Amino acid sequence: VFRHFVGLQGYGQFGILKPVFEIAYNWGDADGYGTLKSVYDAVYGTSYFTNTHKDLDISAYALYADVAFDLSEQIGWKQFEPHVGFYYVGGDSDPLDGKFSGFTAVTAIDRFTPRFGTEAGIAFDGNPVLGQIVYSMVPEQLGMVGAMGGGITGTANLDTPGLVMIGGGLKAKPFSWVSYKGNIMFLWFQTTDGIDIALQSAGQPADINRFIGIEWNNELAFKVYHNVTIKAQGAILFPGAGTKDITAALDAIDRNVTPDQGKRCNDKSIRLALELIWFF
Repeated sequence: VFRHFVGLQGYGQFGILKPVFEIAYNWGDADGYGTLKSVYDAVYGTSYFTNTHKDLDISAYALYADVAFDLSEQIGWKQFEPHVGFYYVGGDSDPLDGKFSGFTAVTAIDRFTPRFGTEAGIAFDGNPVLGQIVYSMVPEQLGMVGAMGGGITGTANLDTPGLVMIGGGLKAKPFSWVSYKGNIMFLWFQTTDGIDIALQSAGQPADINRFIGIEWNNELAFKVYHNVTIKAQGAILFPGAGTKDITAALDAIDRNVTPDQGKRCNDKSIRLALELIWFF
């Protein structure tokens, strides 16, 4: 796999507004992925490539934008910054067309980004059912062809379904010894066509909904001494229709039953943590 990246990032402050944006484009090619032909044959019963070693073009992009509102002076706190923003990570709507249009970042560690990143989140912890690699909420491992590149583990698929996230949050610090940050994020697959084809090739015709779910995460930090901080964290992930569809399809495959007999997982994910940070 040969990939190249170019990007543009901007940020600034205009009065109380603190905007930030980023655009990234990824291009290149992948050599010899004959797996694409075998998957196509399994789904459609015919050959797509006359040459199983045909080079596959890579062309994908991602967008991010956010604006924070610095209301610290108006509120009279050391910090009070609500923010709203979005992610758009392009997905591959046709993994069998000989082109990879699913964007996969070099490392994809959005858990550590300034606005939405947090160690209190669930979506950043890695979830094989949703194809999320640790430290990233992008479903990069749900690709079907097997062409990999990127992600912190190097196992992100180049035909990922992508991600759309719209959300907002708050950073607040009323006193020097206490602070809060939290976010609510609405998550969708950018496309589910590749997931549908992958399930079809496994004998499970499916029409996966794009809605992944809603996450609400919170972190409260208390600085009890100059080198000692205690953090209390809590997060909840409400599964969307897409998550329920995938769990039903995987259950049907595991139990070798028809798709309508698969069990949908309706359970919420809850994460609670208490952390002691002591600098020596």
